Amino acid sequence: MKTENSPANPESMETGKELSGKAAHKIRSGWAKFWLATFSVVLVFGLLEGAARIYVAKVYGKSTFGMMWKFSYEPFTLMRTNDKFYREIPPKGDNYRILLLGGSTADLMPDAMISATFSKALNRKVDVVNLGQGGFVLNQELVAFALHGIKTKPDLVLTIDGANDLMNTAKTGKPGLPYSNDFIAMAVEKPITNAVFGILRHSQFVNCLNKLRERQFEKKVHADQTLINQTVDLVGEAHLSISSLAHGCNAPHVMVLQPYLHLRKTIVPEEKSIIAPFLYRGEYTGKGMLRILERLESQRAQHVGESYLIDGLKAFDTTTGLVFKDEAHFTEPAKQIFCDYIVSELTKQGFFQKHALPSKDPNSAGAAPH
Repeated sequence: MKTENSPANPESMETGKELSGKAAHKIRSGWAKFWLATFSVVLVFGLLEGAARIYVAKVYGKSTFGMMWKFSYEPFTLMRTNDKFYREIPPKGDNYRILLLGGSTADLMPDAMISATFSKALNRKVDVVNLGQGGFVLNQELVAFALHGIKTKPDLVLTIDGANDLMNTAKTGKPGLPYSNDFIAMAVEKPITNAVFGILRHSQFVNCLNKLRERQFEKKVHADQTLINQTVDLVGEAHLSISSLAHGCNAPHVMVLQPYLHLRKTIVPEEKSIIAPFLYRGEYTGKGMLRILERLESQRAQHVGESYLIDGLKAFDTTTGLVFKDEAHFTEPAKQIFCDYIVSELTKQGFFQKHALPSKDPNSAGAAPH
């Protein structure tokens, strides 16, 4: 008879140890499988990431191309890519002041170059307030002018734009809204999704998958005439509004349709390699730019105040050699050519006859008639 102090059955103890050992083995085996699976996933993802970066570096020249479009949230305009809205603007004094609005093409134009080129034609000192922001569409330019431009007291409002409105419509399917709008909406409306995306956007492989999805969407928009018509209409309406604000500042509005690589007549071999990855949208954007030009020409009589239209698509028609660094941005020498072209076109349209100060040298460019 077993008492409470009797030793346990040896067979039961062995069986318990055996079961305990099997459980421990099962746990160890489970962890081993987990780590093996994790390692396999990381290895495969690492290989895909490496392949994606190599491919992107080969095609676009930089392994991180298109991964993280950096911008800061900005009230009313949604975003900004620089701090030009908040830089200290010196008193205007007797200087002639040019307010420059636009996207990255305007942003990257050197202030000193514009100042020197216009100073010669106007026969007076010129300062430039450049409020250009990468990725801006016309609606954002209009808001930036109202919030930050009017107070600079411009004598001339110069806008350089066109391509961004078309490209942003293709990416979002929403004419008049910038590409950044969907990112900001996701951050506000879907914070968890935004947090996950904030991590994944550091992967070029994930970025490539997203770009493939975007490209399929873009091609659908390219064939949607309704969206294209709405975009052209919005560009025209925004320019009319900018002209009205400029008139309120007693300043003429000079509209420059920006040059676009796909429409250049004399594309050089280096530019052909630049243009290759973007051929899928060249026809859409090129035709869209021509549509915008037609719209701006047709509504000239509707502008309030003094306005001028310059067809920047022809800016490099007689230029040989490399001009573009990508679809819409220029080399440094080309920026000066573009500046000279704007002044030349304004001269033909009689702008400097109205606004240039009399010159001591009657043969100098921009001299006012006697």
